[in-house]
Parts: sequence; C-alpha cells; structure tokens
Amino acid sequence: MPVRIFIVLVAGLITSQVSLANESGKSSPATKAPATKSPTKTEAEQEAAKSEDEAINLVNKENDVKQWLSEFKGPNGTNPKTEGRPAWRIEQHYGKIYVVHVLEDMPEHEVTFGFYDVNLKTKKVTKHKD
Repeated sequence: MPVRIFIVLVAGLITSQVSLANESGKSSPATKAPATKSPTKTEAEQEAAKSEDEAINLVNKENDVKQWLSEFKGPNGTNPKTEGRPAWRIEQHYGKIYVVHVLEDMPEHEVTFGFYDVNLKTKKVTKHKD
C-alpha cells in the first residue's frame, strides 16, 4: 500500500498528514500528527549563547568599558557626538576563554574600543594581547 506524506509549513508551525492509498487509488486521511513548533536552538547552541552573554556582561563591568558606555546617552542609545552605538562580538573562544571585541558601530564604519580576554571559569577579565 503506497504511503503519501504531506508536510505543510504554516505561520511557523509544521503540521503533517499521512494519507494511505487504498487499492482503488483513492487516499484517505490517516491519523494527523500534532502540530509542532519550528526547530529551536539545540541545547549546545543555547549554552554557547549563554556563555557569550556572560562574557559580554563581565566585560561591561570593567571600569573603562562602563565609562565608555556612559557616552551612549543619545536617542536609541547612540553617542550624540558620533551617532554610533555600542556593539560586542565574540571573536574567538577556547574552552572557557572568550575574546570579546568591544566596538562602536557607526553609520558608515566601525571603531574598535578594545579587545578583552574573559575566563568564564575564574570570571577574570584582562585586556587582550596580540
């Protein structure tokens, strides 16, 4: 007996229906699978995002970074002088050591404020050395 499987993606939800073709070639619906949400981040991806957020939060507690962040008091968190916004990137990580790039994202370009090494195990933050 041939089996036909239909998968429909509607508004972010995946539903599926299996039809069994009978001998006359007509199909009749079988049991309908319950709707499931679109695939979410894996546990490993969630843990990595959490670690990256923790590294950035630790960098933001550094005195020089706190002072720099205080300059972004313009509309929508911009720097009134440059129209830039603060931004962070995880440039690389080795186990529990993360390199955080702190920068100002301006309309036409980016300006680096600094790079920081963050040890998530010890919670120690140091200026990155090339």
